[in-house]
Amino acid sequence: MIDQSGANSKLNAELQNLYLGTGNLRVGVQDLNILSVAIHDSNIFLPDPFSKYAKEIRVNLTLNGSNETFQFGGICILENIAHILQEKFFGVTNHPSWPYKAAEYVASHIHPQFASNLENVLALCEASLMSMHSGEAFVSILEIMKTQKYLPENAKDVYDFVLRNVSADSKSLFEIFQSQIKKAKELLGGYFTTDVYLAEKNWVDEILSQGESIRLKSSGLFLEMFRQATMPSAKFIEVFSKLGTPLMMNINGDAWFHPPQAIAQKNIQPDRLAAIMEIFNLFEYGTKKCDLKHYCMTNVNVDQRCNSAPWKRWNDPHVCAYGALWKTWGLFEKEPI
Repeated sequence: MIDQSGANSKLNAELQNLYLGTGNLRVGVQDLNILSVAIHDSNIFLPDPFSKYAKEIRVNLTLNGSNETFQFGGICILENIAHILQEKFFGVTNHPSWPYKAAEYVASHIHPQFASNLENVLALCEASLMSMHSGEAFVSILEIMKTQKYLPENAKDVYDFVLRNVSADSKSLFEIFQSQIKKAKELLGGYFTTDVYLAEKNWVDEILSQGESIRLKSSGLFLEMFRQATMPSAKFIEVFSKLGTPLMMNINGDAWFHPPQAIAQKNIQPDRLAAIMEIFNLFEYGTKKCDLKHYCMTNVNVDQRCNSAPWKRWNDPHVCAYGALWKTWGLFEKEPI
C-alpha cells in the first residue's frame, strides 16, 4: 500500500487490481491445463522509495482448446480457501476451476509433491494472505520449496517456512502485516470525518483489531477449521462472533448484516461503508448509478437520481448514505463531469 495522497489514490487502486488478480468466473470450465506460471514486471511503476515495477503473476493455460493468460492473485487464493472448506463440509461442488481451484492448479504445476496434500495448499494459501501481494508470495514460496526439495512433515510447518522466507526491507511478514493494519485504520478512519460516523469508525477499528489479534495468535486458523469434524465448529463460531459480517446483499436487494459481538449495541449503519465504494466507482470508473438502491428502498424514496446522479440526494429530508457522505465531504456544490 502506497501512502495515500493525490495521485497515489489512483496508484493504490491499480495495485489493488493487480494484487487481486483475475477473478472472473469461467462458467462451464471444470478443468484446465496450466502451461506456465511466471513472475513478470507489470506496467505499474512504484515511486520512491521503491523505484521499480510491481510484479504480476502470469498464468498461461488452455481453456476449451484455446490459450489464455490470467493474473494469479488474492481473489484466487481466497476463493480456493472457501472452495476447500465448502467441499469438505458441504459436499462436492460444481464451481468453475478458475478461480475456485486456481491455487491448487498453480501449486500442482510448480510443486506436484507438495500439492498432493490438500492441507499443504490450504496452509500456503492462508500464510500467503499476510502479504500484500499474496499471489507473488504463493508462487515465490512454491519455487523456493521446489528448489530446496522441501516437503513439510505436517501442514502446520508451512506457516513457519513462509515466515522464514518472506520479508521486505528487513521486516518480517508479521511486522509488515501489523504495519499495514495500522495504515488501514488511519486511511479508513479518514473517510469518517465527523462524529456522526463514530459507530462506523469504531466498527472498522474493531474488525481490524480483532483480525490482527486472531492472526497473530493463530497463524493456522483455516487449517484448524479444516481439521474439525463438523462445521460450524467452536473455532468458527468464535471468529464469527469477533468479526461479524460485512453488509451482504443478493441480486434482489435482500440484505444481511451481523456486527462484531463487542460492539453489537452500537448503531452501525453498514451501508455507509458500502457508499464509500459507490462514490469511489464514480470517481475511478465514471459509474453514475448507485447499486445500493435496492437496499435503500426500505428507508428512503428511491428515484431516477439513483440511476444517474445519486450525489444530488445530498439535501433530501431523508438523506441516503451516498448523499450524506457527499455532503460530509463538502462536495455538495460539485458536479461530476
